[in-house]
Amino acid sequence: MPATLHHTSQPSHWLLDSEQEFVEGAKAQGKYYKPRLMCTRPGCPDPICETTTINMFINHKSLGCGCRKPGTTAQKLLEWMRETFPTLDVSFSEWFTIFGQRLEMDIVVRKNSQIIAIVEPDGPHHFRPFSYGDSQSHAKLVQRFLGQRERDEKKDRYWKARNIPVLRVAYKNYKKLRELVKEFLENRETRFVGPYAEARELAEELHQQKKKKQQRQRSTRSFPTLADYLMRLSDLVPRS
Repeated sequence: MPATLHHTSQPSHWLLDSEQEFVEGAKAQGKYYKPRLMCTRPGCPDPICETTTINMFINHKSLGCGCRKPGTTAQKLLEWMRETFPTLDVSFSEWFTIFGQRLEMDIVVRKNSQIIAIVEPDGPHHFRPFSYGDSQSHAKLVQRFLGQRERDEKKDRYWKARNIPVLRVAYKNYKKLRELVKEFLENRETRFVGPYAEARELAEELHQQKKKKQQRQRSTRSFPTLADYLMRLSDLVPRS
């Protein structure tokens, strides 16, 4: 059973059903503790969320669940799109099963109940190992970045195979986000605005480094050390 996350209008306090209160800056206790939380707000589209530190929610300015905190870039864009394109059905934070994995799309655009476009504003963690203030080692940040790149690639392949155009906009281009979305919905052509090619190259480089490290570790374990040889030699020497 997941714990229940009671959040109020001020997401600086979190209360689990275990009666334990987490305040701003507090971290979940225990090296391997990763609580599963459930949002109790009525109508939340994705109430189950996981985190290793409660203050990640606060640093992300997000509740971590499907309803999130109003005021995020995607939420503001959603409200503007609904006002600007009243004939379109624009939804926020939808989950799809893509190549066997449940993945979230930020903004999904429909017309006559058919998906016609996807919009993804991408933060810095899409482009490099990046910390939002949570205390994670560089190795974990690298792993999280590689995982994010893998999920992004899956999403892009999935929608390309279905002839659904996707607009990705990097965080450094958020000032032009509305202009880019308007042009995108007029042309309906997939477009990535930002250093996406560099992010793919970095991910490949980090993946190769990780692979070489694993190979070195395996090779080190495969060959006996000098101490192993000496121990075997001592076993061969006759004992009086």
